[in-house]
Amino acid sequence: MNGEDDAVPEAVAPDETGLLLSAAPAAPSVGPAQGPRRPCLVVLQGPYEGRVLRLWPGEHWVLGRGAGAHFLLEDDGMSRQHLRIERVGEAFVLEDLGSRNGTFVNERPVTRHVLEARDVIRAGATTLLRLTHLDPLEEEMHQRLHAAASRDALTGVFNRRHFDERLASECAGARRHMRPLSLIMVDVDNFKRVNDSLGHPVGDAVLKGVAGQLSAAIRREDAVFRYGGEEFAVILRETAMDGALVLAERLRAGVASLVHTGEGVDRPFQVTVSVGVATLATGMAEEGLVFAADQALYEAKHTGKNRVVTRA
Repeated sequence: MNGEDDAVPEAVAPDETGLLLSAAPAAPSVGPAQGPRRPCLVVLQGPYEGRVLRLWPGEHWVLGRGAGAHFLLEDDGMSRQHLRIERVGEAFVLEDLGSRNGTFVNERPVTRHVLEARDVIRAGATTLLRLTHLDPLEEEMHQRLHAAASRDALTGVFNRRHFDERLASECAGARRHMRPLSLIMVDVDNFKRVNDSLGHPVGDAVLKGVAGQLSAAIRREDAVFRYGGEEFAVILRETAMDGALVLAERLRAGVASLVHTGEGVDRPFQVTVSVGVATLATGMAEEGLVFAADQALYEAKHTGKNRVVTRA
């Protein structure tokens, strides 16, 4: 984020219980509070800005970029299991889990810290978080704002803006830790024909179905994005070409197996996808990775469709 969007909102004082009141960006006024206020972490800045991480149920929560974390935060410099927040009575205690780049509270490095009202937590290159308490209505408002900024309205997968941010972070992390990273580009074959012959509502339903199939096939640490139109992207962390190729073929076959229908459709039909796969090479920028995957996708589209093509 740039400019005024980087500003960290002011916190408010604890209430009479000693717990934090909402220190997150003020949500639009929507009437009286609905239900009890519950402890949450709100992402103030970073790739997941606006996201609410509910600290309930449970007694401790691990944040990081690995599959073992309770909350996945994709940010350059974030360790697999970066920090833990533990509830001790009515207090919340933060503990760094030996992260590579450290955890900071109010820009001071900490190994263990009892969180207070004005504390801002920094982990990774850009992520800032703050503990707060939200009632269900406030929490829903924050989640809606986050979804509007990062999700595609039609399919529910991540949008192009979030793709650009996530890919930059993933490439930086892969280079820093010398780990593989792969990108899959997926394009629905003959989609214009579907729209023209069956109508846009049916076409929209096809895109939703494809997005759902892609999302169901990936790992928790991977992510699906709507890149534009009928094109999707899948970022695969710590995955070399052989693993990416296996998943790409699974995605292609999974989409081909879907049966679509809709209002005004005489009989069920199926669609196929063309798939391009590329792996981050030494010295390659994220733009180069996208270009390589796009070139592979172009070849797949022009050599028969419904197939997977790779680029090293």
